[in-house]
Amino acid sequence: MDRYNVRHFTSSKGEETHMLICPNGMPSYWPNYYASAVLRDQAFSPKTIRNHLNSICRASDWMLARENVDFADRIMRDNPLAFEEATALAKFLQLTAKAQQTELTLIKAAKNQSENQKVRKLEKIRPSHRSTTHNRLEVIADEPYASTLRNIASFLEWIYRQRRFSDGGAEFGPEQWEKAIEGLKQFRSNVPRLSSKGDQDESLEGLSREIVQIIEDTVNPHSPDNPWQDHFVRDRNYLIWRLFLETGGRRDEVHNIVLANLQVTQGNVTFHVSKTAPRTVPFRPATCILIDEFIQQHWSNLPKWSRKAGYLITSKDGHPLSERQINRIFEEIRNSNDRIPDYVTPHTMRRTWNEFFSQMIDASENALSLEMERRIRNRLMGWSENSRSADKYLRRHIRRKADELSEKLFEDAETVSNPKLEMEIANDD
Repeated sequence: MDRYNVRHFTSSKGEETHMLICPNGMPSYWPNYYASAVLRDQAFSPKTIRNHLNSICRASDWMLARENVDFADRIMRDNPLAFEEATALAKFLQLTAKAQQTELTLIKAAKNQSENQKVRKLEKIRPSHRSTTHNRLEVIADEPYASTLRNIASFLEWIYRQRRFSDGGAEFGPEQWEKAIEGLKQFRSNVPRLSSKGDQDESLEGLSREIVQIIEDTVNPHSPDNPWQDHFVRDRNYLIWRLFLETGGRRDEVHNIVLANLQVTQGNVTFHVSKTAPRTVPFRPATCILIDEFIQQHWSNLPKWSRKAGYLITSKDGHPLSERQINRIFEEIRNSNDRIPDYVTPHTMRRTWNEFFSQMIDASENALSLEMERRIRNRLMGWSENSRSADKYLRRHIRRKADELSEKLFEDAETVSNPKLEMEIANDD
């Protein structure tokens, strides 16, 4: 069956680009225009743009199987997504990739039977019950499902705005606008509500300085408790730990560091492969020495093809580590010492960085305004200027500060209210 696909391109300047390609090999105009004019203009990362295009890609496959037309072209040039279509599309998008393939085959088979007007029961062309029931019931998790629905809903809203303010006579009629609003509302109603563990979830905590020191003492290459035997692996994993701790980088940012992005003498690294905008962040002078020693002792001995690629974090034979391998390193750290919490992950280090940053701000004699602190945090974390992500990371820190102030509120009080004593005094009076 003909399918849409999202292709990845890299410019001569190293910039990543993703495009939605039609089954005939041509770029799909409206989705790619949307990615360029809207998503990239809002400084969305290549990874985020790819996720949006992947969502539209799946909707396009569904529309092609049903009506043999392009999803975006039909919405832009003809009719909006109706109520019933919105429901059917949402159900399709909830399926796993394998189950979607089965569903597309069934849709195409039913469509061909109707067009050819053949007197055959659908069961004769439908795959056996045993081979399809399990796959068709397989669905993806709520979080990626919600993200997919939101991506497509945003794309539909953009198309509807284009039609509303188009100079080319593309404006919907009253009935079409009613259908568009009803369909979009129905489509959005399928977005699952993601459960939140809230303020008390310990996994939202960064690590305490005590736990950080325990991990530091464990993964230090000279530590007898270090879980790795190979000298290269010990030095590399310790360097990975230090980079996560001191930069607050995301997993894909740290594991994609190349030597060209490192300014060792200046003590900073530029994250070019980023979920959001590229940014430069500092690290400690001691880590500068670690990087320099690692390059001289290990990296310089990697195969020539590996050094040409430039990745700092590789296997011993020169291949870049995968994100799963990065996760495994943190799993081994957790398993190496009973005192290390089971929520220590690469992303925990991002929260740890934010908590240490909050503590540094609190200890500073020159207090920053909340807005200035937010702007600095957004810059170093790679969030947009208007992002409210800082509030999420500040929440637990603010709660602890409130608890501390609450405890201090009465610590200098000379007396504590005693209802029984107060009653006796009242009676004496």
